[in-house]
Amino acid sequence: MVSVAADRSGGVTRPPRLALLVFGTARFDSRTWRVARSALRAGYQVVVYARWEPGLPRDAVEDGIRIVRVAVPARQLVLRPTSRVTLRIPRLRPRRARPTTRPGPALGSVPVHSASSASTPDLGHGDAGTPRARFGSIRQWLRFPHSILPWAAALDRVVEPADLWHGRLVGGLPAAVRQARRLGGAAIYDSGDVYVQSRELAQGGLYARLVARAERRWARRCAAVLTVNEPFARLLERQLRVPPPTVVMNCPERYEVPEPRPDLIRKALGLSPSTRVALYQGGLMTGRGVEQAMDAVLQVRDTVLAILGFGASRGEIVRRAASPRYEGRVHVLQPVSPAALLDWSASADVAVMPIQDTSANHRYATPNKLFEAIAAGTPVVASDLPGMSTIVRPAGAGVLVDPFDPGDIARGLREVLDAVPEDREQMRQRCLAAARDRFNWEAQEGALLAVYRRLLETVMRR
Repeated sequence: MVSVAADRSGGVTRPPRLALLVFGTARFDSRTWRVARSALRAGYQVVVYARWEPGLPRDAVEDGIRIVRVAVPARQLVLRPTSRVTLRIPRLRPRRARPTTRPGPALGSVPVHSASSASTPDLGHGDAGTPRARFGSIRQWLRFPHSILPWAAALDRVVEPADLWHGRLVGGLPAAVRQARRLGGAAIYDSGDVYVQSRELAQGGLYARLVARAERRWARRCAAVLTVNEPFARLLERQLRVPPPTVVMNCPERYEVPEPRPDLIRKALGLSPSTRVALYQGGLMTGRGVEQAMDAVLQVRDTVLAILGFGASRGEIVRRAASPRYEGRVHVLQPVSPAALLDWSASADVAVMPIQDTSANHRYATPNKLFEAIAAGTPVVASDLPGMSTIVRPAGAGVLVDPFDPGDIARGLREVLDAVPEDREQMRQRCLAAARDRFNWEAQEGALLAVYRRLLETVMRR
């Protein structure tokens, strides 16, 4: 049924208008496209506003959805008062020491491993006091706020009026707030993570407190906050001081596994049919356990690790995979479009996702790749952390392991790959049943559209 909204200028009805704001190119943002398709089916006019990079069209229609890309202004390093959405320096407090023990059970109180507990060197920025960490903080500062705020202001030249401004992640948040203030409508913050408790920000310090305060001020100006799981919702409610966020899990649309199953990875790598494939797909950055997975696969017979993704650590991982130690056992593939990703997930024998407990964001994460593997009927070897374990264990979808220990990751891989065919098929069927019954976008979009309807009614009454 098509939704309509009253046009305040003359009483004529028209479709409601949704703007999705993404500080990224939107090429690989699966959630953005799922949201856009759901809104389009519900009768909304949808425009995606994203960041332009060379080689991409500035204005195009993809899958029936218009996407407008805007470059970050060249003078991005000068923070100008282009918006009432500004940063304020908070009152400083003494910095607490960072614990180095294994995490305890309390939500929101998350000790992390020390650098020495990892079995292989960190490919990211390392600990907060190291030169790599300081450089990483500089890079973050140049990106947030010194790129995000000018991009939000640059959108002024191209945005059209909208009823709902859906800001994706912290990059789209200030843009959503700004445009709702300028043009009317309601701003929505879609927080896919706990940003200020992730990566370098989890170490605390002045920059982390500046960002936390800015995020909180922007989020409190939004009419609704969304997130991807219940633990994140509880953390964000306290951290942002907002009403309980609405949970819209990051699941893919229902997927019918082709018969016979796809075999894209073995074909792309020229592998024999008897070679078993463990797949890591997703972000290539610090704390994802990619290095430990590389070491783990060396302990598992007749098995290769295929790495599919992109991120800050991709170059280092490519160089590492090319070394004699991993020759023939670890392969780095080019990223693929979100539309093709499930076929690649279905091409693996097991999906490995050893996200490490380096922050609250990782501890309670339920990443896209977990639900994509389940949708494809591919058993998982995942971190034994509160976020993923509450999905994997009840569904019987795989094996939980210590993400810092290559030996334990190898144990998990063997438990899946060396199981008798009947047991492996049962594991596949449990994955597919979980995806069919609960972990699918069709089961999630109702909560999203309910938020839209509620906010739209408020907007139309103004």
